[in-house]
Amino acid sequence: MINLNRLQLSAVVAFLIACAPHFCVSAADQTVDVETLAGETVAGHLVALSTDSVTISTDSETVELPADEVLSISFAAAQVRAASAAPVHVLLVDGAAIVADQITTDRSGAHLQLGGTDESRLTLPSDAVANVRFNAGLAGRVAEFHQIAGQARGTDLLVVDTGEALDYLEGTVAAIEDERILFSMDGETLRVKRSKVAGVIYFRGENEMAAPPIHVVTHAGSRFPATSLQLNEDQLQLATAGGWNVELPIDRVLRVDLSGDKVVYLSDLQAQREVWQPFFEQPQLPAALIAYRRPRRDAGFGTDALHLDGRTYRRGLALCSHTEIEFRLPAGYSRLLTRAGIDDRMRPAGHVELTIVGDKQQLLHTTLSGSDEPQDIDVDISGARRLVLIVGFGADLDYSDYVNLCEARIVR
Repeated sequence: MINLNRLQLSAVVAFLIACAPHFCVSAADQTVDVETLAGETVAGHLVALSTDSVTISTDSETVELPADEVLSISFAAAQVRAASAAPVHVLLVDGAAIVADQITTDRSGAHLQLGGTDESRLTLPSDAVANVRFNAGLAGRVAEFHQIAGQARGTDLLVVDTGEALDYLEGTVAAIEDERILFSMDGETLRVKRSKVAGVIYFRGENEMAAPPIHVVTHAGSRFPATSLQLNEDQLQLATAGGWNVELPIDRVLRVDLSGDKVVYLSDLQAQREVWQPFFEQPQLPAALIAYRRPRRDAGFGTDALHLDGRTYRRGLALCSHTEIEFRLPAGYSRLLTRAGIDDRMRPAGHVELTIVGDKQQLLHTTLSGSDEPQDIDVDISGARRLVLIVGFGADLDYSDYVNLCEARIVR
């Protein structure tokens, strides 16, 4: 098998993606929202972007932010063009996921057609591809496909939909053609119609890679993990985790995620202990009441988001009095940050005592009232491995005691 070397591949990827039909716009035309590690959002026009920093122009000033202090850069929705549902999804060995209209493979590599014209083609070495999903043959069984792909094996797999479940044949994927897949098994080469195939999974052996610090998402749904990036006029240049270079027109980019391991949201951590108790003790509480009063992750009580101070938050914890929730913290994080207050729907009622404990030491005690402004909480948790949040009863029994800990997270 002939594979392109890294230099050849870089040129091919950059040229073919850049030549795909689109209307080029300059960086200055790109309106972005930059989410910072401190929980702030800075909106403006993108001026510069690199591995080290991001610069934007606001209505009043030009702001340069160190990349270490940036979680993500989101491009304005008005500039995101709807993409047609791509029939092919390609996963690369470095974790990149590319949506395409077509894929074929031969001795020279894997050839992807990204759009509706011949100009938008991308060529990769064949051994860069981990698996290929054909949506027409999956019938909503994507999770099942991923489960098969995650199993240990020593051969390639041809995945088919039996109607009741996905099944697979073991052998070697020789080639993917426009309408058929050449698959070798037991010394015989089968020519299988692509319409009968849900996908192919290649055997690539062990492939351990460090988690990349950058993820770039395009408006078509492709995702590129990267180790570095640089904005050059209207092209975003990436060094991917797989070791090749990619150039993406900036107007094709939907989001740049720089969070890496800088931040962990408490709602993503498994609670070691959750305890809720009512103000008036009862010999036996209804199961439905216990279930309703349990902590909510990335949602409020009776709503799919957290509402505080006129804003809607998609990440955080919702707790009612009296609740205690305990987490085991990963090592290396120094601060706990959150915006805390009584849920907007309860205000001005609600009154609780919030206590934060790290390794049995009280780190914070404060009162949250529906008649007061929410509080921005910043607590030093350096060295702590156990974190306990306690929402205690306040001055009004447990009436309207619904607390939102918005964007509750730990940072390095």
